[in-house]
Amino acid sequence: MAQLRPDMPIAQRVSILEDALAKVLHIDETMSVECRDRPGDRAVYVIDGIYSDHRRRHDLYAIARELERLLA
Repeated sequence: MAQLRPDMPIAQRVSILEDALAKVLHIDETMSVECRDRPGDRAVYVIDGIYSDHRRRHDLYAIARELERLLA
């Protein structure tokens, strides 16, 4: 996996962070990373409560953008 460097373009930094998030957030059936609509449109899906069949979607790109902003 590529390492973050300050001289990288923001888009590349966000992509690296998104890939890293996909690896650490895909834990088990209660929280998984999936690609839905089109390639590159990844999200983490989290079960909404212990006895729920409903899952909440959190966009990995948006999380990665926020992380990049905080790390800059």
